[in-house]
Amino acid sequence: MALAGVLRDGALAFAEAFGRVHITATPGNHSREMRKPWAKLSGVASYDTLIVAAVARELKDDPRITFEIARGPDVVTEVFGRNILDTHGDRIGTKGGKGRIGAVLPIARGAQIIKEQQHSMGRQIYAIRAGHYHYACEPEPGVLFGGSVPGYSEYAGGELRARLQPPSQKLALLTAKWGLRERCDVQLEEPRSAAKPRVRISATTAA
Repeated sequence: MALAGVLRDGALAFAEAFGRVHITATPGNHSREMRKPWAKLSGVASYDTLIVAAVARELKDDPRITFEIARGPDVVTEVFGRNILDTHGDRIGTKGGKGRIGAVLPIARGAQIIKEQQHSMGRQIYAIRAGHYHYACEPEPGVLFGGSVPGYSEYAGGELRARLQPPSQKLALLTAKWGLRERCDVQLEEPRSAAKPRVRISATTAA
């Protein structure tokens, strides 16, 4: 449970810096315990949610830190009167991600499907936070898809044909007055230094 220790230390660091921390956890497609994805209680049989549950158990006596762990694919949290939906991104109702448009089109379509589904339940979704496609983008305001934390992989390069991006995670600021404000992609590796250009000159010029 090395990852649980890393998450625990991160939660404590955020609590020290900001005073209060609310952590949500949703299941992803790679962390499931079974061979095929479950429709019922998919969050129960997932290493993603099990690891966060272990962290929540360890920090249960710290009033600064609260947890919301999904039993299904989504978690909806109200922040300053606005509903924020967290989901991994593999169950947004669309597939694909190939072609010239890349992952942006299925992400935009999936976000609309989610909003329509939630609206039918009487809930207005202000923002959606997800990942899954290994591609950082915001196809429309409030649809925040983070990049790949471990970086470019065979899945991103072969299955999705995603454009090459450095490892990153999405960061956004939500205020009570202005709503969703600044957004940025937190880079998770040092940038590579540009190679020194090679310039060919004639022997006469060199002399």
